[in-house]
Amino acid sequence: MSANLIEQLKQVEDFRTTDGRRHPLWLVLLFVIMGIMNGALGYRACGDFVNRHQKELKVERVGTRKGKKYHEIICYISSLMRTAQEFALGIRGHWGLENRLHWVKDVVFKEDASRIHKGNAPANLSIVRAIAINIFRQNGYDSVTTHQRFLSHDIDKLLLLVE
Repeated sequence: MSANLIEQLKQVEDFRTTDGRRHPLWLVLLFVIMGIMNGALGYRACGDFVNRHQKELKVERVGTRKGKKYHEIICYISSLMRTAQEFALGIRGHWGLENRLHWVKDVVFKEDASRIHKGNAPANLSIVRAIAINIFRQNGYDSVTTHQRFLSHDIDKLLLLVE
């Protein structure tokens, strides 16, 4: 699988002197690329783009997960003109969906590891997985993994979920 743009930009060697390294090079390049995509035709226009959008596009996360501290910088691209609070709600909603649906499909149902790639089969199976997750959720099961194990060997309990 190919790396995404940010991963590729992180591999670019930074030849700047230490005086010019206020921000990581990958972030500077990302903003320049987005500025050019937005119609900026030079350094000043790219700089203006960054100044207009830097607060809307950059989110810093600091905290502790499983006893380990973390510090992340996440960039979001949007053409919407919203307040910081509205963006925050949208971002939280996105991650809620990511954690409750896509992560479950990827990790619990091993969707990314599926060897089914021909025709409509991948899309059809993705829909079936989403239906299975929805059935679990509708029946009050927050942890799909736990209840998948609990129900996997009991066809009667499984049938009760879909009645």
